[in-house]
This record gives sequence, structure tokens and C-alpha cells, in this order.
Amino acid sequence: MKIGFSTGCLHRTHDRISPKTFDIFRKVGCNAIELMWNQLEDIEKIERLSREDFNGFEYVSIHLPRLNESKKDLLTRIEKVHERLRFDAAVLHPDEITDWTFFKNITLPIAIENMDARKINCKNVGDLQKVFQNINVKMTLDVAHVFDNDPSMQLGKELIGAFEKRIAEIHVSGYNYRDLHDPIHLSRQNQILDAIPLIDIPIIIESVCLNEDEARKEFEYISFYLKNRQN
Repeated sequence: MKIGFSTGCLHRTHDRISPKTFDIFRKVGCNAIELMWNQLEDIEKIERLSREDFNGFEYVSIHLPRLNESKKDLLTRIEKVHERLRFDAAVLHPDEITDWTFFKNITLPIAIENMDARKINCKNVGDLQKVFQNINVKMTLDVAHVFDNDPSMQLGKELIGAFEKRIAEIHVSGYNYRDLHDPIHLSRQNQILDAIPLIDIPIIIESVCLNEDEARKEFEYISFYLKNRQN
């Protein structure tokens, strides 16, 4: 099982784009990691990273900020970074993109994410099918967003049924327990974990943790729960 954290999970105490932060998740036992690119100006930090900074991780993805045709220069720069680091996926929020033509020639391995209940669209099968008709990309299934839209988790079954072959990555966390993406070992919203399909897809934990100890507990709780489901 490939499982690890988004580097934004310790954003309250640690730099999202720092090898020192990566090392914390490596020591926890992660073999996967997602680089959270939250601020556009952080592109310079990303450009200074090397593949060696991700040693020990079998899966490395990047979560893109909101980008459109007006940010073409940034996309060009991150494509050059991709040539060196070879991201396995580049996660993108699709809800505010109206012209997908701009992205058709992008070399990044884009995986669009299903949105939470606050968003107007890109939350259900019909919404996402419209996107896939415009651009042939992968998908990131966020099971916490599914829970936010439908606590019964029936929506998760529908998304997996429609797009299983497109799903490149799973995002998981508790939701609306303390804030938005929260530790599931505290919320005990195990129905979110139960929605993760039992197939070999990398799992990225997005639970915002207050400190390293909380992150370790979150990793252990989710890993143990999922391994028990497989047995």
C-alpha cells in the first residue's frame, strides 16, 4: 500500500515546501507524499527541489494552486520542474476552469479532484463527465469531499463505478470535525475510510494536524484500519 501525507497537513507549524518537512513524513513511515503548492510565489521554492529530496517515497504528487490561461508562465515553469522530479500526478481543482483548451497541451499528469459541498459544480458523476468530455485526464477521488456532499457515501460508489479506471490517487481525512480536513483518528468517521476502494491506488492523507505527534497518530490509525480491511 502506498500511503502518505500532503505536505500541507502540518502547515500550521511547518513549511509546506521544505525537505525538513518531507523528512518528518518519511520518519513517520510514509512511502507516498503530495507536495502542496498553495501560494503562487512558492514556485521558486519548488524549483530548488531535487529528486533526492524525495528519496524513500515510492509515489510523489503535487497539488497545484488555482491556475488558468493567465498563469501560463507558472505552468511552463512547473512543467520544467516535472521534467526533473517526474510527479506521478498533478492534482487540480476543476470547478473554476471554464476553458480546458489551455490545458490540452500541458505535459503534467493532471488528475482532477471531485469537489466539496461548498462548490457549485464538479461534485458528482454528471459534473465530472462534462470535464472528461473536454479533456482526457486522470482523477483524484477525495472521499472526505464525498462525505461532505453525501454522508451516506452512496456518491462514492457512484464515482468509483463511473470513473474507477481514471482514479490515480485517493485523498482522505476527517471532515467538519474541527475545521474542514481534520484527523480521522479524532473524528472516527470510519465511513469515510470504508469508501476507499480495495484496489492498489496511492492514498494521500489531507488531515490538518496540530503537531508531529498528531500526524503520527493519524498515519497509524488510517494505515491500521485500511490494512485490517484488506485482510
